[in-house]
Amino acid sequence: MDIRRGITLQISLLIVLFASFGSAQSDKNSGLSRFVIYGDTRTNQKVHRKVVLAAVEQHPDFIVQTGDLVANSNSAAQWRNFDRIIEPVRKSNIGYYPARGNHDVGKRSKYAEEMPASLHSGNIFYYRFDIQNLRFLALDTESDLSVKSGQYKWLEKETQGRQN
Repeated sequence: MDIRRGITLQISLLIVLFASFGSAQSDKNSGLSRFVIYGDTRTNQKVHRKVVLAAVEQHPDFIVQTGDLVANSNSAAQWRNFDRIIEPVRKSNIGYYPARGNHDVGKRSKYAEEMPASLHSGNIFYYRFDIQNLRFLALDTESDLSVKSGQYKWLEKETQGRQN
């Protein structure tokens, strides 16, 4: 399979591959994992705070942020504000998995410090994590995705044998 056909490069993206990785379930009654996906929080901190608080109230197993965490990744003040906003997520011990967007790139970017320690493969800019029966792949659209790139080779390896 040529994985380039399914990749959209305009936004930071996450590919969700469903597979059976075990029998652990989040909700004993429903057998389902609960998670929240949101993104592009760079310019409206008031709305971002509301989204985070609403997400935490849902008691998800984890949260995925699809990129553009801040407007100017070189601004230490914006990163401090971002950390204050997502503090309820960390205090609630909810997994938080961001993807890097174009606004998260910069010489003094703190994006790497936002990454969880529980990644299963890749690096801090493109990575895989598995939770219960779900597998997530986060791609970095701000770095090379050409056929010869490390990210492309990693993605190809991660998707081998998982096509439908």
